[in-house]
Amino acid sequence: MKPWVVLLAAALGASAQVAQPDPPNRARTQSPEGIVDTLRLQPGMTVADIGTGSGFMLPYLSKAVGRTGVVFAEDSQPELLERARQRIAAEKLTNVTLIQGTDYDPKLPEGKFIDAILLLGVYHHLDSYQALRAMTRWLRFGGPLVIVEDYKAESPAGQTQERDEVAHDVGRKLGIFYEMTSHIDQLNGKQYALIFERVLGVH
Repeated sequence: MKPWVVLLAAALGASAQVAQPDPPNRARTQSPEGIVDTLRLQPGMTVADIGTGSGFMLPYLSKAVGRTGVVFAEDSQPELLERARQRIAAEKLTNVTLIQGTDYDPKLPEGKFIDAILLLGVYHHLDSYQALRAMTRWLRFGGPLVIVEDYKAESPAGQTQERDEVAHDVGRKLGIFYEMTSHIDQLNGKQYALIFERVLGVH
């Protein structure tokens, strides 16, 4: 079976947000190459970007999986998907497929195993465990679920507490099927990354 890496860069729960243009310095402040490294992508994989928004990460994901790979770019807001569509056309990203999901289900293809999932600035929008369970249903054994969030706290102690609380919340929602295998405290000075992996079969 062809491996699938699903990059879910569309933010679930983003329906409550108003579409805003990307800051001109976003590539410097969000370290997209560092984020791609956490996903361990290889040519031929399929990656899902949950809450893709305007598609900021799509060029980086597309390049990482190559022409034989697939990127699923999901979002619940049609206006954001349109902006992502424009980026795809402008940069000629032929291996990206757009998906309009909902706040509770990203509508990823049924029965297609996914190699990796990315939630960039998305997790804090999720209102229930249903969305997290739905997006990880077909993540392959050992495949990473990477959650990247901005720090709200400024002190090191506050940031550690904040990160640990999110990690605990994710673990509680995913249950025994996943475990956190690593984390990055300072992805770019303003963000942290939590890496979970599937350790049991499809739930």
